[in-house]
Amino acid sequence: MQLIQDEHPDDKSLYSEAYFTWWVVRSGSILQQVRDFANHNPDAFLNWRVVNEKQELLKQYYDANELLLDCLNCTYNGSLEVRQEIEETLLLPIAEIEKRKREKAE
Repeated sequence: MQLIQDEHPDDKSLYSEAYFTWWVVRSGSILQQVRDFANHNPDAFLNWRVVNEKQELLKQYYDANELLLDCLNCTYNGSLEVRQEIEETLLLPIAEIEKRKREKAE
């Protein structure tokens, strides 16, 4: 990847003639270099995939919590105790929530 970056023209604007010419001439070779690298280093891209998957899960978790808060703030008709429990445990890890349940049961 560093070799590709080193070859990149000085004018890095995507709309420059130098960049366009460089890309037309070099794109096939660059893509082949990336394929070769991936074939010889299969685990190199695994971390990227894991990071992207974790980011997507965090986004879903955030969106779900935001929706729950919106519902609590708009139309919640339950008891104050249940609402408080939801608010207190909303962003806690599952292990901490389970620990709280065990402590309440004792």
